[in-house]
Amino acid sequence: MRGASHGRIATILVVVGLSLPGMAVSLCSYRPSETSIADARAAATYRYYDDATTAGIDVNAGTLSLDALRLVDAPAHGLTLSGSLSMALDAFVPGAWLARCSGSYRLYPWHGGLFYVFGGSEAVAVRGALRPSLDARVGLGLGRYSDVSPLARAMRIEEVLLDLGALRGPLSNDVLLYVAGLVAERAATSSVQDVVAELKAVVEFDGGTQLDARALLSIEEILASPLPDRFCGWSAQIGVGYELLDPFGALQTPVVVGSFDAAMAVSPRDQWLVQLAVSCPLALRREGVFTAHLGYAMDLGGASTMTAAIDVVRLQPGGGTTVTTTSAGLALEFRLGIGAVGLEVGVARSTGDPGWSLNVALSASVELL
Repeated sequence: MRGASHGRIATILVVVGLSLPGMAVSLCSYRPSETSIADARAAATYRYYDDATTAGIDVNAGTLSLDALRLVDAPAHGLTLSGSLSMALDAFVPGAWLARCSGSYRLYPWHGGLFYVFGGSEAVAVRGALRPSLDARVGLGLGRYSDVSPLARAMRIEEVLLDLGALRGPLSNDVLLYVAGLVAERAATSSVQDVVAELKAVVEFDGGTQLDARALLSIEEILASPLPDRFCGWSAQIGVGYELLDPFGALQTPVVVGSFDAAMAVSPRDQWLVQLAVSCPLALRREGVFTAHLGYAMDLGGASTMTAAIDVVRLQPGGGTTVTTTSAGLALEFRLGIGAVGLEVGVARSTGDPGWSLNVALSASVELL
């Protein structure tokens, strides 16, 4: 194992010696051979308010939520499984709730290409409906996602070493990409100490300096810390499906489905996310569901993160009243080991509401995976 390790280092040193300086590598230019993501998170918020001038407790409410994601993107195939559950609590009694789960399999006819065919299903259950909705769908798509978290960590290592004065200048692109490969390898098999030893040899050769104990400890902390994941890529798809279950007991009908998703990590500290989805009957009888999400997350340092989001949901039932709900929120989160605590401020408004509702809440979450 040690001989193989020295062989890899020798190879990258030859590449570094022959490479010419160029433009700095960007996060979204990183293309791992395979992306594999597993994430699960549970969260809770609570708000209590008792106005002395009114009888009884004015507000005693909160929310519980659970989100899970499994994503695989390989040159020839891809898999996405996701699920979520959100529940409102009133005086610790469950009230309105919404559960959603979906799964799809992607097949890329051209190895490593962007075009794919997909098949999958989606189920949604909501309080008040007679039964869950369930549909099966097939279609065509274009695009891919990449997990650029290894390169984001490599850039953080470079940034910290520059701040400590352990480097005379930025690392070359070849070494930065090689460090990202070691970070990805550490996540899969290697121990932190083994990776730090390899990083030390490569970084010292490229930087022309010796890394002291403080620099090595900083590298080890970055490798071991639960930094937020970073993604780049996009995917657009359109397809047809069929309702296997109708939530209101109506006749099952064919549906048209479409979606667009995009993610961009501008730097190791921030992440943009855009999600658009539409589902409507094949007959297009003024009926359908449209959802839109725009999100932004920034790492503020010191284990704190700021997130902002805007969501729009438009529900247009056949023969009923169209309801559009718009919500926006800003949250500060402070990571504590495998969990986090935070402060959330949000506004929301639905069709027919006299104005915007304001919500301020404390939250707590736990990373399950």
